Amino acid sequence: MKKFLMTALGALMLTALLSACSSSDNEPIDENSFDGIKGELAKAAKIDKKHDSAILLVTFGSTWDNAHETYKKVVDQFKKDFPDQDVYLAFTSKICITRWGAKTKEYFPTPDFWFRAMKKAGYKKIHVQSLHVIPGEEFAMLRDWYVKDFNLLVNGEDAPKDGNIFISLGKPLLDGEESINKVADILYNQHKEDLANGKAVAFMGHGNPEQSYAYGNKSYEDLYEVLQKKENGNHIFVGTVDHGSMKIDFVIKEAEKNFKKGGTMILQPIMSIAGDHAHNDMAGNEEDSWKMLLRQAGFNVPDNDCIMKGLGDYPEIVKVWEEHLKESMDEQFGAEEDEE
Repeated sequence: MKKFLMTALGALMLTALLSACSSSDNEPIDENSFDGIKGELAKAAKIDKKHDSAILLVTFGSTWDNAHETYKKVVDQFKKDFPDQDVYLAFTSKICITRWGAKTKEYFPTPDFWFRAMKKAGYKKIHVQSLHVIPGEEFAMLRDWYVKDFNLLVNGEDAPKDGNIFISLGKPLLDGEESINKVADILYNQHKEDLANGKAVAFMGHGNPEQSYAYGNKSYEDLYEVLQKKENGNHIFVGTVDHGSMKIDFVIKEAEKNFKKGGTMILQPIMSIAGDHAHNDMAGNEEDSWKMLLRQAGFNVPDNDCIMKGLGDYPEIVKVWEEHLKESMDEQFGAEEDEE
């Protein structure tokens, strides 16, 4: 039964991974090509053990150079702010792993490769921190596939008595009212002067299929509601690439109600990195990008007002992820972790 469930979850996971990227990262992948790099992934899960406790940051991944610069910033900030932890980074997208590896010979293992390497290295505590934005599809797979499966392996009924490893899992960015309010303040303060000068700002999130991940998508709705209450907040808009009720047509309707035609709009992704969606779906020159559709609707969207930064480029935003990590540590281990 367990084997059947794992197989079913694996099929679900692969389907979701293939559908979560856009444009160039959304072409079908030959499973044999991924199987062919598993040796590289095992080698890339290289442990540099300096402590008995480790942090595993988990993200979808990207094939864009600027996105990898963002990941480096995030990892460096976690290393600086958690000096008593060893910090590692995992991707979950087989497409992104395979293509980035083919391009650069640099491989980012999936969490299961890291877990096996960490177990072998003798870590006693592993703190997994999601770098996802909402508690949606990608976070659910991290929690219900990778983390749960590893937890069964090392802490289940059939696990060796000396094999116990304590595992915690930190929430995504926009999980909970307090975090949503903090992120709203950070985003608003970035554009407070722009708004005062008569510009509007439209934020692009990813979103998930509404029928399955309405709870995750509600995070965008809650963020939008908070931002709307700010000074000049009626000139702030939030939409998604993949969310039935908040796609670009929703953004255009909201802008037509609340902002003047011919007015200048700034576009910015609310995603961990500025990857395919930011470059193509938001700021691309194809007729169905946000930039082009908003221009067609009568708004001024200059190319240099399309901000190519991910949320991970802002240290204040990364701090919110770090707060979620600390919360999960406290819930799992109490004050003991802080005393080490």
